Amino acid sequence: MKDIVIIGGGISGLSAAFFLKKKGRDVLLLEKSDHLGGVMWSFEKDGYLLESGPNTFMGLTPALKEMIEAVGLTQDLISPPPSSKKRYVYKAQKLHLLPLNPLHFFLKSSLLSLPGKLRLLKEPFILPSQNSETIEAFFLRRLGKEVTYTLVDPFVSGIYAGDISKLSVEACFPELYSLEKIYGSIIKGFLKRPKTTPKKDHTLYSFKKGLGQLPKALEKWFGKSVWENSQVTYLQKKEEGGFKLEVVSKEGTKTLETRSLILATPAYESAQLLQKIDPQLATELLHVPYNALTVFHVGFLKKGIRHSLDGFGFLIPRSEQKKTLGVLWSSSLFQNRAPKDHVLLTVMAKGGTSSDEMMLEVKSMLDIENNPLFFHEKKYQHAIPQYELGHLKREHRIHELIKNHVGLQVTGNFLGGVSTVQCVEQGLKLGHCLEVR
Repeated sequence: MKDIVIIGGGISGLSAAFFLKKKGRDVLLLEKSDHLGGVMWSFEKDGYLLESGPNTFMGLTPALKEMIEAVGLTQDLISPPPSSKKRYVYKAQKLHLLPLNPLHFFLKSSLLSLPGKLRLLKEPFILPSQNSETIEAFFLRRLGKEVTYTLVDPFVSGIYAGDISKLSVEACFPELYSLEKIYGSIIKGFLKRPKTTPKKDHTLYSFKKGLGQLPKALEKWFGKSVWENSQVTYLQKKEEGGFKLEVVSKEGTKTLETRSLILATPAYESAQLLQKIDPQLATELLHVPYNALTVFHVGFLKKGIRHSLDGFGFLIPRSEQKKTLGVLWSSSLFQNRAPKDHVLLTVMAKGGTSSDEMMLEVKSMLDIENNPLFFHEKKYQHAIPQYELGHLKREHRIHELIKNHVGLQVTGNFLGGVSTVQCVEQGLKLGHCLEVR
């Protein structure tokens, strides 16, 4: 009988496996595909280095630092140049630079009208709400229409690619939500909160050969503790304790027994595995919504683009009625992302967006006349879990239902945060709390 089996080799499953092995636990990780990392996967094509999922992670937390050091990747950590702090918003057929200084933004930015800027001054005098709110409702009430639809909306798209009229502000932005609850105002909260509060590391990081270096290095570190091309097709809870699994691989079907089990698959996949064990838990997991997203990688000759691409990229408010949500200037962030004298753009678009629709929009927004020399497309039907209104209550119900099953844990970016750093922190937490009774 195994000590711990983890199903799912994305960053959540990898993190849980790492911290449990560091504690001396015997862990077996099962991954149905031919590589670890899930969407955190980097690959080269025609001289371009492409990211299947996230392009960077923000902040080097102690947990992430421990992981990177253990697998020998410290020397491969890289950060983008200072110019990456430049962010743009596309509005009214123009790219607008977001000033880093709040005062400069208020005085000089053309993104907001004078009435829109003056509306911000009312924020400290607006009473807090006692109701659960969407991101849209929260920011409309506190900051007004212009800020909500011109700034907040594209910012949220950059993280969740979601709809601010559905997403929960408490689940997506707990710190801002807390500032209102504690201080009665976002602005008052920023001014009054204790100066002793440790500053977060907002540095962006990647690796020389892309974020996919991390799961590849972890695979070597785990050794024989990882089975790839291994899909769990059946899961049973044993009366005497523990779990029984059927695993299908190229070698055939194997039966495993384990004392403890961690499901680190997307919510809808975990729901399928748990359907016979706990239908109520499976239903909760199945109801976690996901959005569809299409990611395009497009390469151009540098001289064919008039814009200097001096920054991180740009986001697009939904009020602009574009299929494109945002464009990352990948070759401006890190070296060796594109061949010499070429540029690489990573384009995030709504699910179902065609390459022709995307290309027409991007060439227009960046004033590009030439056709691309390189093109790659990836469609995700279940891209990012959507923390919609009521998500935190569902999360609580999931955790409560799991308590009925000794040795069972569920993890993933649908619980506790969608970012790479948050997934790693969840893995650390599981390493501390998993008990075998």
